[in-house]
Amino acid sequence: MKDPIVEEVRRVRKKIESDLGNDWDTLTRHLIDRQKSLSPKVVSYAPKPLPDRDVA
Repeated sequence: MKDPIVEEVRRVRKKIESDLGNDWDTLTRHLIDRQKSLSPKVVSYAPKPLPDRDVA
């Protein structure tokens, strides 16, 4: 049984590999650059104070 999603992913991967000359170093750089350009920015907020609790 063939999964259409897996087939699509493989087709796209092979096209990207072919476009980059099937060179693993170039492919690695391409994927790292692509990941950096798509990753969300990290946001930090100041910590909120915890409410006071009576400990018995």
